[in-house]
Amino acid sequence: MFTPHVTDDSRPPLRHLDRFTELWDPASYSGQAWIALSATQLEDDEARTAAQKRRILDGWIDLLSAGDAPITHLYLCSRVPQRLLDAVSGLPDLRYLAVKWGPYEDLGPLSDLHLIEALHLGGAARVTTLAPLRLLPDLVEVDLSNAFRLADFSGLGDLTALRYLTLGTGIGTDRLLHIPDLEWVRPLKHLHWFHLPGATIDSADLSPAADLPALAYFGAPLRSSWRSQVMALAERNPAFLDMAMEYQALEKG
Repeated sequence: MFTPHVTDDSRPPLRHLDRFTELWDPASYSGQAWIALSATQLEDDEARTAAQKRRILDGWIDLLSAGDAPITHLYLCSRVPQRLLDAVSGLPDLRYLAVKWGPYEDLGPLSDLHLIEALHLGGAARVTTLAPLRLLPDLVEVDLSNAFRLADFSGLGDLTALRYLTLGTGIGTDRLLHIPDLEWVRPLKHLHWFHLPGATIDSADLSPAADLPALAYFGAPLRSSWRSQVMALAERNPAFLDMAMEYQALEKG
């Protein structure tokens, strides 16, 4: 019988959502370091006409790209077009960036964020390469969802400071994210949390994750073909205990 082991302090750190100031009008920005920004998908009482909405988006792009906004934590909580993501490169003090979703595809502008520690990229359905992230060696946390066009995940293996990694799908899709194999995780000696919601490993070999010395949690959707492997790994590696318990609960149900 397996018992739960993952404590709250093992999970990716909360981002103190109460510290974010919610803004939609660039004229209302007054130097806040933590902002949750809605530059698109505005309500009619915020911007009624297409011209007004375009001015709001352009205003935020100008503000972010100017290079002098003291923003350290940014949540882009509405649709993110590429030119809005491009503007983020003008935030030299940025340590945390979360993107809700959008038609962005080029992560190149993020390579200028040399202080960035946590990166959440939601709805990344057009992203085809993670190469720009190789220039961000201080990344501790990466959360990437819906990257269905991504075939090569090896760039993440260069982020040797990573402690929290989530790869998978977000709410609202029934597609699987296919990850060819996990060989690229072997250099991640500090990885503590590895979560693959809505993902499958085509090679079906979980041993590269099991060999990580600091891993405390591994989670992925249950596959019948993985059961015996997970049960064996859980006997020697506590990171797989939660999955083993899920298999046991499913069998009892």
